[in-house]
Amino acid sequence: MVEIKALWFTTALAGALVLGLSGCAIRSGPGAAPSHESLRESLAPGARKSPKYSSVRATRTAGGGTSIPIRVTIDHGATLVMVPIKVNGRGPFQFILDTGASTSTLDRSLMRRLKLSRTGQTARIQGVTGRATVPVVRIRSWTLGGQALSSRSLTVINMGDPNIAGLLGSDELRRFGRVTVDFQQRRLILRDK
Repeated sequence: MVEIKALWFTTALAGALVLGLSGCAIRSGPGAAPSHESLRESLAPGARKSPKYSSVRATRTAGGGTSIPIRVTIDHGATLVMVPIKVNGRGPFQFILDTGASTSTLDRSLMRRLKLSRTGQTARIQGVTGRATVPVVRIRSWTLGGQALSSRSLTVINMGDPNIAGLLGSDELRRFGRVTVDFQQRRLILRDK
């Protein structure tokens, strides 16, 4: 059994954006905190829709970082930031961005869809709703905005929502020097160390 200590949120609506990593920032405008009201208005029926991941690509920033489109949803007071991730060259799939999670994970339905094989190993994980022993799968590659992510073994859980393919945690984000969530522009900006 592979021992992986993890902090993750087990339901899609309970996922929270917790920016506890050193170098993380939230930006919604010059010196302003994110406005839940402005986000709700932008997601309301008839409001401008967020572009689909396939139509908006990652771009390089003037500072040498990578700017990636995100989707922001607010449901029952929970703000979820979704990022486009390709797994084994397929996708993009919607992953919750959760800097408070120490381990990234895949949803069980994505494991089946991509026909990923279990390694035979399990991992013990702990989250806000309890502890569990979960299977581990091996992947060839996964990318966020063209940036290769490093782990090749990922835990598998049931995220509870067929539209959520997994969770991107701090185990992958910590390799970047700075991670910025720009709510106003709906972009995730990654800068190398």
